Amino acid sequence: MHFRPYPEGTGPPDRGDGDETEFPRFPLRFVVSVVHEFEAQGVRCVVSSLEAWDNVLVVRYAGEYTTPPPHLCRDLSMRELMERARDEGFSSSVLAGRWEARDEAGTVYGYAGAEFGGGETAFEGKVMFRPSPPPLAGTLTLVPRDREDRQLAEIRVVLPPAG
Repeated sequence: MHFRPYPEGTGPPDRGDGDETEFPRFPLRFVVSVVHEFEAQGVRCVVSSLEAWDNVLVVRYAGEYTTPPPHLCRDLSMRELMERARDEGFSSSVLAGRWEARDEAGTVYGYAGAEFGGGETAFEGKVMFRPSPPPLAGTLTLVPRDREDRQLAEIRVVLPPAG
């Protein structure tokens, strides 16, 4: 008796090898625990992991506000809020900037999306790039930048060998 992961007549395209029992390849290639912390412009951020999927690279991070964000100061006028945000650097915070990725293989990583959420004291998010790191890449470098394009950190991640 053959185990069929799909109902009769459905499933992945025929690979031509005659093996109907094998599951299709899972799209997650590897996950690397990073745990790199940096602090910039009123935010402490921890890059926690890097996921390499077949078609996308996902960088996950979380953190906390080391200085209360201006929008939490409810007793200030709008003008005072804007001045405080400018003076404390929140207008150029890591949360509003961009991330770059590069490797020694020369891969060109393009921005593929992001998610962000949080509350009054903490946040979490992810940024995605395309493509996923190629097998030749041994080290990935992540560079978060603020709105004024200032580099906030340089994070080097050793990638697992292709296998």
